[in-house]
Order: sequence, then C-alpha cells, then structure tokens
Amino acid sequence: MTPRVSVLMPVYNALPYLRPACDSTLSQTFADFELIALDDASTDGSGEYLDGLTDPRVRVVHLPKAGYAVNLNVGLGLCRAPLVARMDADDVSYPERFARQVELMDARPDVVACGCQADVIDADGKVTGELRYETDELRVRYLLLTDSPLPHPGTVFRLADVRAVGGYDPVKLPAEDYDLWCKLSARGKLLNLPAKLLGYRRHGANVSAQKEEQLIRSARETSRRHLLENGYAASAAEADAFREAVLGRRTPLAPAGAAAVRAVWRRFLDRTGAPVELRQWLRQQAVARAEACGPLSPAFYRWLRLARVADPDGMRWDRLAGRAIGKAANAVRKLIRRGRS
Repeated sequence: MTPRVSVLMPVYNALPYLRPACDSTLSQTFADFELIALDDASTDGSGEYLDGLTDPRVRVVHLPKAGYAVNLNVGLGLCRAPLVARMDADDVSYPERFARQVELMDARPDVVACGCQADVIDADGKVTGELRYETDELRVRYLLLTDSPLPHPGTVFRLADVRAVGGYDPVKLPAEDYDLWCKLSARGKLLNLPAKLLGYRRHGANVSAQKEEQLIRSARETSRRHLLENGYAASAAEADAFREAVLGRRTPLAPAGAAAVRAVWRRFLDRTGAPVELRQWLRQQAVARAEACGPLSPAFYRWLRLARVADPDGMRWDRLAGRAIGKAANAVRKLIRRGRS
C-alpha cells in the first residue's frame, strides 16, 4: 500500500543523535509514512544502528560516499508518497509535526512546501533558543529574495513539484535548500505553520558551521539569480546591493544600497498588487532600521525615505523623525549629566 508521506533522512556519522531522531519520527501521531534513511557510507556505526530498526516503515539505503545533496536526489527517486517530509539525523520532530503539515498540504493544493517553527536544542537535547519563521505568504515570498525562508529539515513538500524542477542542485551546497525553494516558488506558494514542530540541533559538527563562507557565497549567488530571473533586479550589481542593504545590519546603508532597495521594492509591490498589509510591513522594517542607525547617521534619513516609498499613506515623517531626534537628545543629556557628576 502506498504511504501518504515519504520521510527523507540523510545520515552520515550521526550516531550520537540518531536514536532520538528516529524515535521522534517513528512515534509521530500521523503514522501513514515510510522512513527512507540514506546512509552516506557512515563509519561510526550509524549504518548498523539503522539496520537494527525493526519498524516495517523503515527503508535503509546504504550508499557510497557521495554527499548530502546527491543522496537526497537518490532519495527523491525512491519516494513512493506524493508528499515528502525532510528530516535530519540530528534533529527531533515533535509528535504532531507530520499531522499538522499534512493537514495544511491537503487543505491548500496551491502550497508546494510547508515549514514550521523550531526550538534550538543543544547536543544534550536541551532547548537553548528558538527559530522563528514568517507565516504570511507574501512576506515569505519577499524574504525568499535574499535567503531561505523555510527550515529545511522541518519542511514537507510535494514530490511531483520537486521532481519537475530537477530536485536538489549539488553545486549549490550548502545552500541547496534555498535554491530549491526559489525554483519551487515558480510552481506554487511557500508557507510556514505558526506552531513549533521541530527541535533543531546545533552542535560543532553542523554542516552550516563548518562551511559558513561557502554557505554565504552560495546564498548570494542564488539570491542574485532569483532576483534577476523574476525581474525584481535590473542587474547583478543591483541584486547584490539590495541583498547587502537588507541583510547587512551592521553596515551603514550606502546610496547605492538605498537605490537598489527602492527599485526592488517598487517592482515587488507592483508584482504583488501592493496590498496594504505588505506596504505596512515593509515600512515597519525600514523605520526599525532607521531608528537603529540613529538620527546622526545619513542612513537614518535614507531608511525613512524608503519607508515613504513602501507606504506613503501610512508614513508620518515628522512624527518619526521627531521621536528619533528626541531619543538622541535624551542620550546626549544623559552623557552631559554623567560628565558633570
């Protein structure tokens, strides 16, 4: 009998965390799935552990050393279900995860991929923080312009759509998930559920921690291509300037960056019909950046001008500027008092 969900779990030397990952998957309240464990020539006993699992839903595939994205593509070819749930061998899925995500995918045929919120857990499984992901479809679409807006190991997607776009591109590793979401966005909507359904484990062996520079470079290239192919950016330079301006929170907003943000925002708003809620959200982002810069910085006024581009009807320039200047004046007064004391 064909399962409703195929769970893809690549495994490479994950023995310290493999048991809780498998247990959390096999104990889901939604039980109609197959777990395809892709052993990437592990040398720490992970393969033997997987072979010892007796649950009939588990399919273990031992592969020659080929790497994460290559093995995921092999796994896509083995999936029998119309929906695919991603799972990493060091993370933990909460009991209702599959049930909640399958329910959303069944109710929304226009959605091609569904993520969730996540706790950050350490090597011992202790919660140390959280990862929050945007739940509004248009905001997710906007965030996709610069980075991955879905948690890869906490996502369920439609197999037919992923196969139609060619699956994972190993060249894009370790930003292969961001590249996949960009390709999928041409076929449907991307969403995140508001519920925490995943424990995302952070430890010294995470791929992203080992290859941070490669991740940044690959994400920048993917963002540039996505902006250009969809007509949001007029040139590679504009695409790069936009991404740097939006993500470079420690870098003052230069004139070229402000021009790029203005151009991309106008195209994005035009493409989406400029709904009031989206305009207000972009304005809030710009105002927050302006206040973070402070009124003594030229970037302060550039961000406020961008806020007016995003939402001219909702922007009250004099009140915002007065509030920021008032904060600066209070800070100066405090410094003077300290000097006198």
